[in-house]
Amino acid sequence: MNNNMRNKGRSAIYMMAGFYLIYMAYQVFKNRAESAGGEYIAVMAGAAAFFLIGAGMMGFSWYLFYKTGKEMHEALEQKKRESEEMQKEEEKLDISENA
Repeated sequence: MNNNMRNKGRSAIYMMAGFYLIYMAYQVFKNRAESAGGEYIAVMAGAAAFFLIGAGMMGFSWYLFYKTGKEMHEALEQKKRESEEMQKEEEKLDISENA
C-alpha cells in the first residue's frame, strides 16, 4: 500500500470519527434538560468539547485530503514533464542519427 492510499484511508477515518463526535455532542446537548446544577455545566462542557474536537478532526481530514490530492497532482505533472523531456531527447537523437 503506497503512502497516498494510507493518507486517504487515515483522513477518511478522521472524517468518520469527527462526524461521530459531533453526533455525540448533539445527543448530549439534546438531553441536557435531564440534568441540573453542576451536572448541567459538566454536560454542556462535554458537549462543547465533543463538538470542538469533532470539528477539528473533520477540518484536519479535509486538510489531509487536499494535501494528498495536491501531492498526487504535482507528481503527475512531474511525470508528464519528464515524459515530454524524454520524447524531445529521443527526437534529437533520431534527427542526429538520420543526418
